[in-house]
Amino acid sequence: METKQKASVVRKVRRRCGFTEEWIVNPVGRSGGLALWWSDVVTVNILFSSSNIIHTSVMSEALSTPSYITFIYGPTDEAERLLCWEEVRRISNNIRTSWLCLGDFNDILFQHEKCGGRPRAWRKILNFKCFVADCELEDLGYNGPIFTWCNNRDYPETIHERTDRTLGNLQLREQLPCLQVFNVVPAGSDHHFLFIQCQYEKRQQSRTFHFESAWVSHGNFLDVIKGCWRNSSDQDHSVLETFVSNLKRCRQRLIAWSKKEFPNSGKTIKRLKTHLDELTQVVRTPDIARGIANIKGDLERLLECEEQYWWQRSRINWLGAGDKNSRFFHISTIKRRQQNRIACIRNDEGNWLYEKDAISDNIANFFQELFTTSGARPMDTVLGFIEPTISSDMNRNLLLPISTEEIKATAFSLGSNKAPRPDGFSGKFYHSSWSEIGEFVCSMVKKIFVGHLLLNDLNETNITLIPKVQKPEHVSHFRPIGLCNFSYKIISKILANRMRPLLDTCISQNQSAFVPGRCIHDNIIIANEVYHYLRRKKDTGKYEFALKMDMSKAYDRVEWNFLENVLFRFGFCTEWVSLVMKCVCSVSLNICLSGEKVSSLTPSRGIRQGDPLSPYLFIIIAEVLSIMIRQSQTDYFIRGVKLSHSCPELTHSFFADDALLYMRASQRNCNHLADILKMYCTASGQVINLDKSSILFSSNTPDNVKNMVGRILGIPVTEDPGRYLGIPSIWGKTKHQALAYVRERIANKIQGWGHSLLSFAGRDVMIKAVLQTIPIYPMNVFKFPVKTCKEISSLIANFWWSGTVSGGTTHWKDWGYLTTAKSTGGMGFRDLSVMNDALLANC
Repeated sequence: METKQKASVVRKVRRRCGFTEEWIVNPVGRSGGLALWWSDVVTVNILFSSSNIIHTSVMSEALSTPSYITFIYGPTDEAERLLCWEEVRRISNNIRTSWLCLGDFNDILFQHEKCGGRPRAWRKILNFKCFVADCELEDLGYNGPIFTWCNNRDYPETIHERTDRTLGNLQLREQLPCLQVFNVVPAGSDHHFLFIQCQYEKRQQSRTFHFESAWVSHGNFLDVIKGCWRNSSDQDHSVLETFVSNLKRCRQRLIAWSKKEFPNSGKTIKRLKTHLDELTQVVRTPDIARGIANIKGDLERLLECEEQYWWQRSRINWLGAGDKNSRFFHISTIKRRQQNRIACIRNDEGNWLYEKDAISDNIANFFQELFTTSGARPMDTVLGFIEPTISSDMNRNLLLPISTEEIKATAFSLGSNKAPRPDGFSGKFYHSSWSEIGEFVCSMVKKIFVGHLLLNDLNETNITLIPKVQKPEHVSHFRPIGLCNFSYKIISKILANRMRPLLDTCISQNQSAFVPGRCIHDNIIIANEVYHYLRRKKDTGKYEFALKMDMSKAYDRVEWNFLENVLFRFGFCTEWVSLVMKCVCSVSLNICLSGEKVSSLTPSRGIRQGDPLSPYLFIIIAEVLSIMIRQSQTDYFIRGVKLSHSCPELTHSFFADDALLYMRASQRNCNHLADILKMYCTASGQVINLDKSSILFSSNTPDNVKNMVGRILGIPVTEDPGRYLGIPSIWGKTKHQALAYVRERIANKIQGWGHSLLSFAGRDVMIKAVLQTIPIYPMNVFKFPVKTCKEISSLIANFWWSGTVSGGTTHWKDWGYLTTAKSTGGMGFRDLSVMNDALLANC
């Protein structure tokens, strides 16, 4: 900590705090000064000390080997700060074990780590990123508030930054995989405290079953399945019961079999390597040679199984086989688990909760309320807007007999190694054992499809929480994703596949999501054209606005009764609606926190994100609002926006639950729009998210009109609506500045990927499958400046040659050579400018 006090004053405070040992650096004048205190339960050796750095080695009973901890106070002056980074770089050259580096760095890694004041220059951010990469460190994340420092000035001069952080190397990740960092709100200081927890409380819980992908490579795998899978009787009611009991029997048999055939691979690999070393030191007789060959074969099989084990848990889909991948996947798994762990959260009163029971109760209560219906709702008026569009021929096609080929094709179109499901069986199990279980699965699906069986036994779902924002603080900042059983997803996917061709008939052109032949880029282009028109509008004849509207937990609030009635009104037949509603209403949910089930509930509303059927059902619900707006436009109750005399009048564009409404800023328009939104939300259960909704007015609109519209609609007025569908809605002075987020995303992907874990082959795959795919989405819509393309290419080139963003090694070939085909000696990387032109031409 920075003391600004002489050693005698600091020593008195240390005694009062109960610490027994100390190291003090006196301040220079009234600035600086460092103090390090510790108790006698640890052994600390001071290896280096300066006005900005205290470098130590630490030993304790909890650590098997000595670890290094470096405490840093970064100078506020940039030139001095760069000298400080050079000193830390020199320290890093002598470190071979775990290393923790923490303190007030007076610098940031990402633009979002600063709020207020002028944005940090990219050059300064890149310098800090390069320092972290050169030292082979990475940010260890945090829990609690994002900002750790405030200048304590009144708005609009308030500035918040995340200047205090902890960095660690890969060895630290492996030695302390449960390490957590908390930003603790201080009393009487402009900085937050960093509290580091090296272990977290582990509860005794029954180990859940997860099917391992490595099992299918064993020669006896199908024999195990064949031995425990039994045929059902001819009675319809026993098919589902037999299927469930077969899975249970398979689960028990596979657990017992795996313990015998797949023992602790880490210990076995270590033992075999030791034995192999011993055999290579003796005279190689024929028996010794056979023994070496056998051990090498066993080692190869075990290493492959270990790699499969960690790959399955890492969720890394872009990298396949390669050297050292087991360690890469292992580290990726540790990082993913740490990022997904919810160590603290704010409750409704704004207080931070740190106890696991309190966090679990808060999450369980939130989702219990979210998934519970609020009762009967008036919907007749809303339903009256809908005209039938599904014909009797379409209904007959929906209900055509389902074939064995259709079931198999659907099953194999689903992913093999997704996150664990409630029953523990992944798609890999079904794909690899289809020869033994496929006939039975097809029989069960056919009987469910004709309505002879209920889905309750299959329709159990794990709800896992995925952050929607950079660092979530409230439960509402998480997106609940449903992990459905694979057997249920086969049924749901078949229904979705049959409904998909009909969407173009019942969904208007205003909706671009999930309908075949429609493109998200159309919405982006329209939105940017409208925003550009509004900002340049000068005439005073009429005032207009664009309303960016987001629905809060849109999928989770859909009322089942409303959904059922909407399907009937569109013309879907009774048999089809019954099948769909059986999938929706028979669900039971398990709320999971850090992989552990903390609550179970039976919902009475909502459709699951993760169910193949849900996207199509939701856009049918959203189409009701679109119909209401179009009908009101036809009846001249509302007026939209015309970008030119020959342009059609635009009123709205939807992409799933992301809506943009374009309206005249008149009182009559706003009153009628408010009535439409109120009727729709009341009938469907939807709620407008005011935090993510905003209104942008044309530049000629006076303040009194803005206030009137904002008051009627109850939605905030803004000058910058932010991003729409991931693309900036308002461009700044330069396109290069507006597209800086693309460059930063690529730099963030590179940050933390140590070159010791990825070979050149691994970097080649990461560049082609990850880094160069990031710009594709905006490049489909906008022409990138040459400067932006060069900066992105420079980052990728640095990663190719050094494995980091800094590019600290020699570039043996220029970037132009690397973009040539492999057949001519290059690497086949994409030239971003050429790719941009090709994507724009394709659109």
